[in-house]
Amino acid sequence: MDNIKKLINNINNSNNISDRIDLIKQLNKELLDEKENQKKIQKKVDENNSRLSKKYKSLSISELKEEFNKVKKFSDKIKIYETINFKINDLEKNLFVDINI
Repeated sequence: MDNIKKLINNINNSNNISDRIDLIKQLNKELLDEKENQKKIQKKVDENNSRLSKKYKSLSISELKEEFNKVKKFSDKIKIYETINFKINDLEKNLFVDINI
């Protein structure tokens, strides 16, 4: 995303038309790449998988929540979200299994 902002800034600051054209082509490629990355992220979020991440499995739900707020990388946020989802589903399953017996 930073690269896209730099390209836009360079386009705005460029006086030479041929340089602008080249920069616009680069920007187009960067936008397409970013769009693909966004699709991948959206697909991961839509899958809504409950997985227990090795990195986060020892943490409690409240600790995972705190970690979720601290983490900067979106991929780590997805792993934490999946782990929270797994733990909640597991807890829910154990609660309702005990009640139905």
